[in-house]
Amino acid sequence: MRDLLGLPLDEALRELEAEGIAAKVVEYKAKRELEGADDWRVLRAKKTPEGMELVVSAFCTVIS
Repeated sequence: MRDLLGLPLDEALRELEAEGIAAKVVEYKAKRELEGADDWRVLRAKKTPEGMELVVSAFCTVIS
């Protein structure tokens, strides 16, 4: 399996599903909302007995 860090959440989930690995997603949110956040990215991927735990956060990927 390739490194999941920095990947968009949907891409990381597809990668895990293709390998038959269950995923638990934990959202990390800042105290104040990030204006213009348009994507969830993987900050941490940790193996657990149940599969993989992904910590994700919102990012701005389109800069105008």
